[in-house]
Amino acid sequence: MPYIPTPYLAPEDEFDMYGLELPLGTWAYNLDDHTVYGPGLYPLYDEVTRTEAVPGAGTLARHQVPTGRTVPAGSVRLSPDCAFQSWRNEHVLISPHCDLVEARLRLFVARRGMGATVRRATVVLDLHARTVALPGALPEELCEQAAVKGRRILALLDAARAERDAGLTVPEAILARPDAPQPHPAT
Repeated sequence: MPYIPTPYLAPEDEFDMYGLELPLGTWAYNLDDHTVYGPGLYPLYDEVTRTEAVPGAGTLARHQVPTGRTVPAGSVRLSPDCAFQSWRNEHVLISPHCDLVEARLRLFVARRGMGATVRRATVVLDLHARTVALPGALPEELCEQAAVKGRRILALLDAARAERDAGLTVPEAILARPDAPQPHPAT
């Protein structure tokens, strides 16, 4: 029986010594990982490779060779476009499960010393219905943050499908670029 993700909320807040508050503003998510495009509603795939000996380099030298096959990426990291390889509490890991996507978030609760108090939560995106399911016990003050982040993940996946449907085989516009100017998040 396949795994069916469900929204989840950690029972307690936790301290993140590197946690920061990112106002919701107008930023978007970027892909902070290496993937290729594949078929279906979830467009982010990994290339399947095999290990082969490097010709003429002896038996210990080996390298990865693409097989031409792809599989849905098991887990992909996303970062806000205003913070390349962003701090821990603002990056998101997404994982596909059929036409559902599990997004693991760390929601900002409050500033605490030089860090922040955060709450771990998992939201589930339904790619067919284009909905974001939030945990039922999510405190009201965190609902907007979780919903906005879920909608922004849907927007990234829409942009990825549009690139793929336009004929690209690897992400371009949705890819995080360390050398690109980083806009400040709007407050």
